[in-house]
Amino acid sequence: MAGADRPVVGVDPGGRECGIIVRIRSGPVFVAVISRPAADRDPVPGAGYLNDVIDTLAQAVAVAETHADPREGPWVGCEEVKPPGGYARGGQRRRPIDPAALIGMSMVYGAVLAVFPRVIVVPVGGNGSLPLRAYPRELVGGPPNERCPPAEPKGTGLLRHARSAWDVAGAVPVLAARLARSA
Repeated sequence: MAGADRPVVGVDPGGRECGIIVRIRSGPVFVAVISRPAADRDPVPGAGYLNDVIDTLAQAVAVAETHADPREGPWVGCEEVKPPGGYARGGQRRRPIDPAALIGMSMVYGAVLAVFPRVIVVPVGGNGSLPLRAYPRELVGGPPNERCPPAEPKGTGLLRHARSAWDVAGAVPVLAARLARSA
């Protein structure tokens, strides 16, 4: 199956929300955002959330396998976790990075890599930050006939994790080709 036709599972790991998507050509065939319950005030995710992420990822891989050439299977990509620079962006003031958020994201990232060791790691760098009009309707929300204005910001809400997973999945074929050439 040609690279453009091979299904790709993309993962945006997060300690509070995690986006998982199956991308085939230019459309999503599986979209999920796993969230920790609002009542969960623990600073880092527990086993229940990690199991939910892994179970949902296994479902996504199973969906992708139904669309894949059995000799190749789907690709799975996960956004990497990088050490923080010390401060978070947002608003007009910089604030110190919350270590619990980084630890939680790292726990999800580690769980994904432990269960799916052939994951292609996608560099951090703007995943999910394109204008909303650049994403399929399923990843934007809102009424189906509503057009996104050209200057629409990247958006907020839970679907931002699905959009990030979409961009992760989009980067995987290029990274897989590089890995194949260097092997």
